[in-house]
Amino acid sequence: MPCEALPVELEQHILSYLKDDIPSLRSCALTCHRWVYSTQRYLFAKVQLDFRHVPFPSQANPPDRFCQLLLSSPRISAYVRELSIVIAHGMEDQDLHRLTEILQVCLPLLRHLRGINLGRGSTTSGSSGGGGGRLNSVISSTTTSVTTAIPCPTTSSVSEPGIRPKGYIWPVSWSFIPSAVRNELRTAFRSQSLVHIRLAHMRGIPLSVLALAGCPLLEGLVLEDVTFSGALEGGGTGGETVDWDASAAAQAQRRPRDSVLQSQRRPLKMLRLELAEPAFHAFAQWATNDDCPLDISSVQHMSLTMPKQYSTHGGINALLSECADSLRTFCCRLEVQAIGVNHDAVTSPLDVSALHNLRTLRLAMCRPRQKKTGAAMILFNNFKNFIPNVLAQLEPATHGLLDEVSVKLDVGEWKTATDIREAAQRIRVHMLDRRDRDDDDDDERRESGTTAKFANLRKMKWFVAGNEALRAALADGLQATPLPSGCQYAADSEEGSERVVEVRPCDTADSPGYLDCAEEEEDTFATFAIF
Repeated sequence: MPCEALPVELEQHILSYLKDDIPSLRSCALTCHRWVYSTQRYLFAKVQLDFRHVPFPSQANPPDRFCQLLLSSPRISAYVRELSIVIAHGMEDQDLHRLTEILQVCLPLLRHLRGINLGRGSTTSGSSGGGGGRLNSVISSTTTSVTTAIPCPTTSSVSEPGIRPKGYIWPVSWSFIPSAVRNELRTAFRSQSLVHIRLAHMRGIPLSVLALAGCPLLEGLVLEDVTFSGALEGGGTGGETVDWDASAAAQAQRRPRDSVLQSQRRPLKMLRLELAEPAFHAFAQWATNDDCPLDISSVQHMSLTMPKQYSTHGGINALLSECADSLRTFCCRLEVQAIGVNHDAVTSPLDVSALHNLRTLRLAMCRPRQKKTGAAMILFNNFKNFIPNVLAQLEPATHGLLDEVSVKLDVGEWKTATDIREAAQRIRVHMLDRRDRDDDDDDERRESGTTAKFANLRKMKWFVAGNEALRAALADGLQATPLPSGCQYAADSEEGSERVVEVRPCDTADSPGYLDCAEEEEDTFATFAIF
């Protein structure tokens, strides 16, 4: 069929279907002149500028070419929705000079940005150090410049706060960035169109950078392996040495919803934190302060990744208390990193009892990537207390909307298979098994002793890392007692009406993960990836 015979609506539908297929979009742009503008809308939706040092740079590096393109074709700036700026430790003077020149030109032109990603951790593992694979060369076609930008991935590699595993990404100090660039970034962070902001692998970020008072559409904030310095005026402490009082945080009154300050704050819908303990507590104290310009009381999706080096969950509980009325998805990954820390689940348990609108709960308990002597035993001891105590707080009367519960465990070097079976049974009884004491005359129910505890529960998944024998022991523990009516065990879960209890092996504790929790919109910039 000739191209002219296709309805315009059908053409647009086909191109939108190919929006993530960069080679096909490039071919479409070179095939038909009237497809150029439509394909460029998708090709330039996500752009990554890599300013890392290149020993032998070519005459025109990708960031330079992109800057030239914006100046020659200003309409391209309207297509860019997500911008990733890759900077790294070890950049030389010429790199910083190039960074300043390009960003001072590009950032003011990009007035329609929905997401900004600053730092490291967004690059693909297979790309070269020069960044040539991220922003391809300019292709000229008659009077139209067709430039292809390979979009940056939306899911980031999980950072490891507090440790330096193989492939450790050296962080960059905020003061290392030239002052002119910092000013441009502060202006960009207050864009009227900005929806998501992500900062990764950076040190000494002033909390004033997160004031974000000029972002009326801001919904998501992602902080990965960052630390803070200084204090936001009237906004609490921003240093890393924070004396977090868990009991005081638990007794603090919720800030009034009808205050003048409340109407001026920016409500967040998504919050993802991958921080070491001092930085996490500094952020928690700042975010729950009455004068904080960010409003976390409306957060619907929260993901937390922390090393388990502390004896209190006061900071986590304070954040959960603030958004208890709105939180729908809660993902929490704790990593055992210190020997002898076994008592935290007893002294200050994680409190999810007030999360009445919770739909999805995902918990992960893993070893660090760098093995330490005794870490496996600590993991097992903490697992026996931590996860069951969290699940024990879930009740049908208050958590009736719960749809999914997922648990990831690293059982690589646990003591014995018997311990694993007992721990699995203890977890399972909180979720699926409830002995009905009011129906003593029902012999069949008394014999099985199980009922469906949560009517809306459709997915219950277990992700285990370890050898096959230990994984089998965990599966035996989960299946030790009968399942309620309507539930079944399955190697792979299937979408449908039946509730599924899934035991899925995963090769390593730090695998990219099967469970990614993102917002419902297709153009989401930041995603959860804690598993």
